[in-house]
Amino acid sequence: MQDQSCIYRRQHLVRFRSIQTLREAKRRFQEYKMLIIKGPRECGKTALAMEMLSSYEEGHWLIITKPEDVRHIRLGITCVIVIEDLGGKYCLDSSLMNKWLAELELLYSAVREGKLNIIITCDIPQFKAMTRAAHNHPMLGSTVSLSPLTLIQVKEERNQGHALSLPSSFSEADTYNTRMTKKWKFIKEINVKSDNEERCFITSMCMVPPNQLAMTDQNDKSLKLVNISDERIIDRVTFFAEPNNPTLLPQDRLAVLLPGIIQLFSIHIGFNKGNAIKLNGICNSIMFGNDVLFAFFHSPAVVKTLNMQGEELSTITLESDIQDMNIAPVYIALCPENSSFYISDWRKNLLLRVNMEGHMMAMYKDNGLDKPQRILAMSDGSVYVCNTNNDTVLQMRADFTRSRVVLGPSDNVTAPAAICYWPEENIMFVSSASVNPMLRAKLKMFTLI
Repeated sequence: MQDQSCIYRRQHLVRFRSIQTLREAKRRFQEYKMLIIKGPRECGKTALAMEMLSSYEEGHWLIITKPEDVRHIRLGITCVIVIEDLGGKYCLDSSLMNKWLAELELLYSAVREGKLNIIITCDIPQFKAMTRAAHNHPMLGSTVSLSPLTLIQVKEERNQGHALSLPSSFSEADTYNTRMTKKWKFIKEINVKSDNEERCFITSMCMVPPNQLAMTDQNDKSLKLVNISDERIIDRVTFFAEPNNPTLLPQDRLAVLLPGIIQLFSIHIGFNKGNAIKLNGICNSIMFGNDVLFAFFHSPAVVKTLNMQGEELSTITLESDIQDMNIAPVYIALCPENSSFYISDWRKNLLLRVNMEGHMMAMYKDNGLDKPQRILAMSDGSVYVCNTNNDTVLQMRADFTRSRVVLGPSDNVTAPAAICYWPEENIMFVSSASVNPMLRAKLKMFTLI
């Protein structure tokens, strides 16, 4: 167990950025001999815990993740233990929480007798659940809270022959380092409401090369094709229900999601209606990659791959942790390598990254999210999220770390809903879900400077 702890610490040894938070944590730890580091995922909880161990010699500390690991504690030799992810890593694990509750009094007795020091890392929902279940046990009283901005900085060891190692499921694009010197500059607005429409609300869009945008309008249940250069609506098709997720296909074709079907179009001076693919179940979203269509279903949360004739090729069942969250996969983006996808759930203020086997790779929950909608995955590994109720667009890494606001009210952004990128011209388009119909009728254009 000691060897495993040493390996774990070396793998997670990074330099914690916030000196003030580190000092406060050390003060509390010295005073109470216990410390709970709580905060959202990827905010630096483990980094801070590993930093706290730096004053102890190897062999005198243990890092444990399961209640059964308590048996490895050797009082008199083990000076401090770190309990990682108390109550569950990705979501609350009631069974795990109950097992830890059974060990709580024993551990607290060792602390009171001066035989042990304890550091605990815990997500906020799990901490609240533990506090309620333990009836505000004094062991849970010494805490330090981290925010999404309390990020960690990778320890550079290139001169010593070491490099940053990433999980094998991540690509080199995921090492994207947010370039703080680069900013998005507002260019202009494009009116996308036709003269005979009273209102307009663009909920999704995609680029149609060389210079057109296909977009869905929720207000009049239509699909529009807009020429960016002259800001002209080239074509408009209305449906029996709200369309969603216009998705570009090879050979100048387009797919759009409707209740029960995926409607296909060819694009030649407008939309030409093709065949429809019938769907079995409630499909929330579609995307295209690896020469197949991906259809995302709710209850149960599964992803089906289809060919252009509508034949089911395979089914990706999302892992139980994701199923338990009861997510609604409405807003989806495919990563550039087509090896994983992102899910934005506006009801639960949640972002997920999931691989093609249905396993969760990363999660970003709450952390300032307020009704997030469309999500955009860029070729450099960065991810953009429309944080609708906060009137901001967030940028982060592929693993949801290093989140920052890149567009907001000062950039003329209000309730961002849909987002799209024109790589040839380095231009981003953002629509609005504002209650103001004039704002909804226009797309904002930005360029990277």
